[in-house]
Amino acid sequence: MCAVTRVALVAALSAYALPAAAQQFENVGTRAQGMGGAFVAVADDASASWWNPAGLASGSYFNLVIEKGARTQPDQREPFDPAIKQRASGFAVAFPALGLSYYRLQVTESGPINSIAGNPGGRQNEEEGRGVRLLSVSQFGVTIGQSIGDALVVGSTLKILRGGVGAAEIDATGDGLDRAADLDAERHTRGDLDVGVMAKLGQRVKLGATVRNLTRPGFGTGSDRVWLNRQARTGMAVTGTSVAGFETVTVSADADLTKTPTRLGEVRHASAGGEAWARGHRFGIRGGVA
Repeated sequence: MCAVTRVALVAALSAYALPAAAQQFENVGTRAQGMGGAFVAVADDASASWWNPAGLASGSYFNLVIEKGARTQPDQREPFDPAIKQRASGFAVAFPALGLSYYRLQVTESGPINSIAGNPGGRQNEEEGRGVRLLSVSQFGVTIGQSIGDALVVGSTLKILRGGVGAAEIDATGDGLDRAADLDAERHTRGDLDVGVMAKLGQRVKLGATVRNLTRPGFGTGSDRVWLNRQARTGMAVTGTSVAGFETVTVSADADLTKTPTRLGEVRHASAGGEAWARGHRFGIRGGVA
């Protein structure tokens, strides 16, 4: 490889910024995902450690959530189209005002080198290859909540993160997202903090707000450095009883106060959802839009 080509490749990969997609709220929480992501003011199970630490105090005496999932954006794509795959697995357990959680998050992304370098031209020449990158983070968290009077709760999740970043150029064969998952990433340990508040307005209305990644932890070095940017979200939930044959019905809405950079562009989410429970809270349905 000549010197000019090597410099151009380094510049291209340097411009290929991995999104801080691992911090997206929707990566964790099957129940929250089922409500379209409208969960910040609901968050009354063990997944509150991720969604809103203040919600932990309003949940049941003991709650355990174990989950594993993945999502790819976009679902349908050509080999050189920009794409992201986010995988999450782990567990969370909650006692009154105390929660413990562990999550393993993996974000892989793939895209053409020419678009990575900001070239506004057409479709990538297949001989030029693709850039792929991996962000892998393991997160252990301790969540504590504190009531202030009868109507307000504040909470925080103290996190220890161990993660790393890997990047490479590949040819046109195979799935770039899968090949990115096989990259080596030198791992480092960081500390971080999430905070949240939950307020009750009467017996039916709750307001919630939370901020993740207060210290903006970073992983990788040089051009591969990835920062988990702060992300803030607010929400409202309204709960009614004995509605349409259900014992309890909750409707909720959330909105991001910050933008999240992703490989597909900056994202700000707004969502609405609901869930209804019957038969002594043993049977429920939920849905939502975002």
